[in-house]
Amino acid sequence: MAEYYGLEAICRRMGWRDLRAPVRQMIQSGFLMYKRRHGKHPRRVWYTHDRLIGVWEVAIAHVQRAQFVERVHERKASQLSS
Repeated sequence: MAEYYGLEAICRRMGWRDLRAPVRQMIQSGFLMYKRRHGKHPRRVWYTHDRLIGVWEVAIAHVQRAQFVERVHERKASQLSS
């Protein structure tokens, strides 16, 4: 399991160019990361790992599927009422 310390490493893993993207994704869509110390360094940095990223991706897929199914049902209902 790979671990990612710092916004730069997280962005590299996710393919995001903007260093603000992980924090924005955490706020908007619940991207799973938290602050943690790396080794003996006293400052805490943003941290995530592959398992957390996988869980987040599955959750996003569930949300998008539910939205898609809802749109399909709305279209069918509007077609029946027309």
